[in-house]
Amino acid sequence: MKSYRILKFTGFIGLTLFCASSALADSLRCGNSLVRTGDTTVEVKLKCGQPFDIENTGKTKVKNSYVEIERYTYIPEKGKFVKILEFQNGKLVEIINGPRV
Repeated sequence: MKSYRILKFTGFIGLTLFCASSALADSLRCGNSLVRTGDTTVEVKLKCGQPFDIENTGKTKVKNSYVEIERYTYIPEKGKFVKILEFQNGKLVEIINGPRV
């Protein structure tokens, strides 16, 4: 019975940490503004400024339709992670941590 409680508690902690990391991955702080998935390319540029690099990777099939994929790269100050923002048809769908600067 004791091992079941430990296993249950460990699972709860793991799930909590997973949810916390997922929540952090769908937003990005730019100064006093917060960029979130669903924001447009224009909203992101207004909040974060011009990105270091814009990569247009072309179209790819998602579900049953083709979407235009664009990636913005923002390079932060030293000691923080490079942020790569992926857009599908102009809407932010993913924020990726790149290498640490």
